[in-house]
Parts: sequence; C-alpha cells; structure tokens
Amino acid sequence: TNDAMDTLKFVRPVAYDTLVEINDEMKETVYPYKGTETGLEAKHIAVDKNGTIWVSLASYTSPSVGIAKVDMDQKEINSFVTLTGLCYQAHIYSSASGDKIYYLTDNSDEGTEIKTIHVDSKEITTVVKGDGFYGFGISPSGDIYTANINGFISNSLLLIYNSNGEQKNKGDLVGVGACRFLFTK
Repeated sequence: TNDAMDTLKFVRPVAYDTLVEINDEMKETVYPYKGTETGLEAKHIAVDKNGTIWVSLASYTSPSVGIAKVDMDQKEINSFVTLTGLCYQAHIYSSASGDKIYYLTDNSDEGTEIKTIHVDSKEITTVVKGDGFYGFGISPSGDIYTANINGFISNSLLLIYNSNGEQKNKGDLVGVGACRFLFTK
C-alpha cells in the first residue's frame, strides 16, 4: 500500500547486533530486536499486503535465522519466524499480491531453493529447486529471476520462473556471478 511504502522510507536494517533503525518523526532511533538470541543481523526488508514490514535476520554463526515483523507502534521487532536454511544474504521479497514473502535457502547438500512463507498462515512452500542460486528477484509481474552462478568461474545461467515455480526460459548466459535483479515498473 502507499502508506506502507511511505513508512518503509523510515525503516532500514542496520547490519550489526540485530538492530533496525526506525526514523520516528525525523529522530533516528535504533530499536533492538526482542525475542531471540543475539548475534543475528538485520539484513533486508519487505512489505506485505497488510502494510506490515518484515525484516530478515541472519548470521554466519547462528542456526536460528528467519524473519520478523516490525511493530511500528511499539517501536520494536517481534513475531520471529525461523526459516531453516535461510542463506546468509537473507534477501526477502514480497509476492506481487503481498500475501507471501519469498526467500532463498542454501542447503549445500540439498542444493538451493526459493521458498515462500504465507504472511497469514506462516505456511512454508518450496517454489523452485535448483543448484548454484546465489540471489534472486521478483519482477512486478510476479516472475522469479535467479541464476546458477557456476561457482563464480564462468558466465551465469539466467533462469526465469513464474510464481508457481514453472520455468519460463531455457536459460541465457549472463555475466559471472549474476545474483541481483532490479526491475522497473
């Protein structure tokens, strides 16, 4: 919603000690995450269909990684949801409808997966399974863009899926280590 996007301008992750900075009435104040172990880092934010702001929390050393809601009224982060296998970069994106949050797992034995968590039911669904995904993006139309980075030693293979996880392209070679995707409307 437009209100959520206006609010989003005032919230940003701070990548140390699990903090999120909320600019409240032009005063910068840092609020600690409440309800989990220390050592997690706030990474990225997404806004759902209800205008709720979510922040991803990850760490190289902690197995307890996931996402949490930013409570703008209480000025804290709460409602932690553990996302097993959430990769350290912890990129999260809202679906086009805002009812799901997409995230990337990195289970080296099982490959990489793009999953969703439904914002109301907290149900987790695997959407895409593959290998070598280092990042991904969700286009305004809801398509999922990712790439097999081939170990950063040769050109990446661009892969595009619809929101149900069905592959839409055969794969195009793009630059080495393709892992960030930027879309314009």
